[in-house]
Amino acid sequence: MNIVTRGFTLNEIKEMGLPKNENELWQFSSSLSWPIDFERYWKNFNHLFYSVFIDYNYLGHFEIKNINYKLDIATGAHILLADNQRRKGFGKYLVNQLNKKAFEQGIFHRLNLTVACENKAAVKCYIESGYKIEGIIRELLVSPDGQRHDAYQMGLLRTEWKPLSS
Repeated sequence: MNIVTRGFTLNEIKEMGLPKNENELWQFSSSLSWPIDFERYWKNFNHLFYSVFIDYNYLGHFEIKNINYKLDIATGAHILLADNQRRKGFGKYLVNQLNKKAFEQGIFHRLNLTVACENKAAVKCYIESGYKIEGIIRELLVSPDGQRHDAYQMGLLRTEWKPLSS
């Protein structure tokens, strides 16, 4: 299995299979507003975007944001498998590539992420990838129908990370 991770450009992000409506956006990100203004988002945040390919097929993408070089921490975000790659066990490869980008070069000591408590598949994938649930942030997220949802704050230290062998 050949896994390739590479950064991508603003033009590529607009062409990807990203959320097509507010409900899809809610599953992708609770922090973005509909419609997504990619130009504004791209310019105003300290982040890195990556695409992941497995055997030359698009697997998904992720973002490393809220980068703090003084504390050597960052946040993994917008971790999304392509529609045709879901429910096949590939989530672990996508999360592993996120961790690899964050930890392999020794840049970050810690990676954070926040996930809706009810997103059982993602929570399971993150735990299997070494993340620890560090707490619950009550009513942090608001779905398109106005309902509030709790989220897990999760974290992984570089010393805890164990890379997958592909």
